Amino acid sequence: WGGPFQPHVQMVASGMGALAWVSVASPALYVGEVLNSVPALSDKISALGGRHAEFAGLYRDLLRGLLAYVKEHHGSGVHWNPAGEEAA
Repeated sequence: WGGPFQPHVQMVASGMGALAWVSVASPALYVGEVLNSVPALSDKISALGGRHAEFAGLYRDLLRGLLAYVKEHHGSGVHWNPAGEEAA
């Protein structure tokens, strides 16, 4: 698939792997590696200016926010409730 938004689709696809952080032993490291894979495409999109640059920046911010959340709450992995009680 081609077209003017191909770099946008590629950037989003490359960042979607970060959603698998719940299944890895070192989630913060994993999300950080995914975040490091985004700049090449992000820079290419940002060079288009305007709303393209805004989109690329917001997507990077989204991944940075996910990384901050994972570091703060699940730095050593997801902690499931071993008692099996309701979370709410």
